[in-house]
Amino acid sequence: MVYINNTAYPFKQNQTIEQLFDQLNIEIIKGMAVAINEQVISKTNWATHTLIDNDKLLIIKAAQGG
Repeated sequence: MVYINNTAYPFKQNQTIEQLFDQLNIEIIKGMAVAINEQVISKTNWATHTLIDNDKLLIIKAAQGG
C-alpha cells in the first residue's frame, strides 16, 4: 500500500509516481506538487521515482484566488 493524502491505495512493486497516477486516473496538471514522506519530488523525476511500500504521498494542487 501507498498512502495519498492519508488514503491507502494498492500499488505494484517498482511502480513510478507517473505510473501510479495513470493507474488511479489522477490527471497531472500544471501547478501540481508531490511530496513523498515529507520530501518534495521534482516533477522531472515523477517518471523515474520508484515507490516503496508504505510511502506517504502528499499531492498539492495550486488554486487561484484571493
